[in-house]
Amino acid sequence: MLLTKIALSEALVIPINKSITLTSKSNVKFYKLLGANNTSALFVDSGSVLELDGIIVTHGSGEGGQGVIVKTGSAFIMHSGEISGNNCFGYGGGVSN
Repeated sequence: MLLTKIALSEALVIPINKSITLTSKSNVKFYKLLGANNTSALFVDSGSVLELDGIIVTHGSGEGGQGVIVKTGSAFIMHSGEISGNNCFGYGGGVSN
């Protein structure tokens, strides 16, 4: 499996009422989003939709270190990929709201 790493300096925010799809170039290549320290990797704001296909979300850490935060009224769809290796104090490290 080929990986392309993308290091985030802060959470990638999907703005209010937007629909975004993040996908890899092919079925054998994955993009690996590396979360920044003390923040989540992805934040889906209210009324938005985030779809992931061929994306790995990892290394979110700290008090707000979930892999993906999905606000009430928004949607998160994952076709393929992985959410792992995130560390959040007092909460789960995968997907939360």
